[in-house]
Amino acid sequence: MATFVLGILLLALGIGLLVAAHRRHARGGAVAGRSTGRATERASGPGGDPVAGAPGVGAEPAGSSPAEVNRWEAAARAQRRRAPLDVPRVAPGWLLPVVGWALTGLGALCRFLSTLYTRDVGEAIVQRTPGGTVASVDTTPGFSMKAPWNDIVRYDVRNQVITMAGEQGATDGPAINAQTTDNATAAIDITVRYSIVPAKVGEIYSAYRTQEGLVSRALDVDVRSIVRDVPVHYTAGELRQRRAQVSADIAKELQQRWDRLGVTVDSVDLRDIRYPQEIEQSLAAVQTARSRVESARAELESAKINAEKVKTEAQAQSDSDQIIRCGAMSTTVKEMIAGKEVNSVKVVPVPPAQCQNRLNEQVLTSKYIDMLKEAAGKGNTVYVVPPNQSSLLQLPAPAAQPTPKP
Repeated sequence: MATFVLGILLLALGIGLLVAAHRRHARGGAVAGRSTGRATERASGPGGDPVAGAPGVGAEPAGSSPAEVNRWEAAARAQRRRAPLDVPRVAPGWLLPVVGWALTGLGALCRFLSTLYTRDVGEAIVQRTPGGTVASVDTTPGFSMKAPWNDIVRYDVRNQVITMAGEQGATDGPAINAQTTDNATAAIDITVRYSIVPAKVGEIYSAYRTQEGLVSRALDVDVRSIVRDVPVHYTAGELRQRRAQVSADIAKELQQRWDRLGVTVDSVDLRDIRYPQEIEQSLAAVQTARSRVESARAELESAKINAEKVKTEAQAQSDSDQIIRCGAMSTTVKEMIAGKEVNSVKVVPVPPAQCQNRLNEQVLTSKYIDMLKEAAGKGNTVYVVPPNQSSLLQLPAPAAQPTPKP
């Protein structure tokens, strides 16, 4: 709009100078003609003949005395001094037309430029009429044209950031104080990333005029309000432990409000949650107690696993004894383990009345050999008495196994 007004003023001034130059040129010709006529009349008589002794023709009156001659010369000099006053002194004739044409051309250029504008990628433009209404919305990058009397309002539709934090990181406001469900006061540092929907900039202009007005009058207010409301559903400990869920709740509430504004919530980041010193100490004590409970629970689980292992080993020994001594048979059964049905092998015990002593010589010899292997494997020196002999026999130690390289 300002460029358009400047162009109009320059055009009016240039055209005015051209008209003035034309009029001066015409008036200058008429003045020159009148001056020539007056000079001729002074030097001529009524019939057009030269007047003897007339000033300005250089002739002296015939038969005049010296005093009269001096008087005529003085009158001629005075006439010559007054002669330049008959023609007005003006500026050179070429100056006004040149300045007029220059101003006219500059005004025309300003008027043309007032119809052009550019739009960058990531911008949306609203064309505003002199009455303050929206003429159109442009979201296409590049050069565009508009009515010269319209203004443009630019909006950045790239990713924008609102940060409210303590003194070291505040850009849009201080940290937000909120109450938890157990009446603890938390100072929350938060960063909200958002973007403006390009097609909605016309409505944003109608409601808030500029992007700065949208942020200060709507977005900042909503962020502070919602960040105060959401933590009341969490305890002081949960607010930190469930930070991702709290961020998601804040983003959901913001999006519900900003849908009508034409703004999209891209992300919410809870940067820090601070409590007063006494609450921090209470939370630390609770965390210590929780760690101890978890440690005790882990120890209990370990004891259960060890007990189950001993039970399994005892059951295996019992089954082995049933098979060896009593000739028990094994069968496959289905069991529920960890919520799943699996097949397992079970030994059906034989009643004691039917159990026979099956520890024969071969079984005893096998157990004897296993015992010797176990003793030798522990690095012990093993001495045995061979059957039907009274002398001791030392068994060779087993070869050391090479330690595998990592």
